[in-house]
Amino acid sequence: TDEFCRLMLEELDHYEASGIPLRRPNGMNRFGSVLGDLGFGPMVHRMTEELLKPLARHVFPDMMGPGEGDEQYGFTVRYRAGEDVSLAEHADAATITFNFCLGKEFQGGLLKFRGVRFRESADQVEANAVTSWPGSALVHVGQHLHTAEPITSGERDNMIIWLFGNHGTVRVMPYEPHEQIPPSQRWPLPNISVSMEVKDHRHDRS
Repeated sequence: TDEFCRLMLEELDHYEASGIPLRRPNGMNRFGSVLGDLGFGPMVHRMTEELLKPLARHVFPDMMGPGEGDEQYGFTVRYRAGEDVSLAEHADAATITFNFCLGKEFQGGLLKFRGVRFRESADQVEANAVTSWPGSALVHVGQHLHTAEPITSGERDNMIIWLFGNHGTVRVMPYEPHEQIPPSQRWPLPNISVSMEVKDHRHDRS
């Protein structure tokens, strides 16, 4: 939502203004933050368990077998003049990637996707461009080769959550059909315990 994006950006600005050193989020992006360092680890975990992992199972059932998504890594990246303005073609160290555009105002910065590593499409030359805007979200297989084109003005901040298996295992090849999670188990209902008090009013008199 717009409010979520605003609050996250305010928190990121507040943390940076505090002067506390920030770890770079990954080996390619120099500017951003690790969400766990900012106290957002529990939020990322709950968000993954209740929403992202079930959604990924529906969208990519061939990649999200049992145990996939049990671990996650959340971080933010920032693009603006004088810092990182683009990102060369790469694949993510993740089984599934969720990319949320938080803002702010910017021009350019298209994401271009080519083929998927270790698949027949790996040698695909033509790239498909994807536009992002504040509040938009993108989900893709981690091994999908992609590029962040330069922003031409403004600042773009993204929150990214990588899903992978236990001990950081990254799935690169699809599961066979018989290994996949059945549709009925991909988005289980929350475990809600309801306490009800039943009272018999048949003999009540007014």
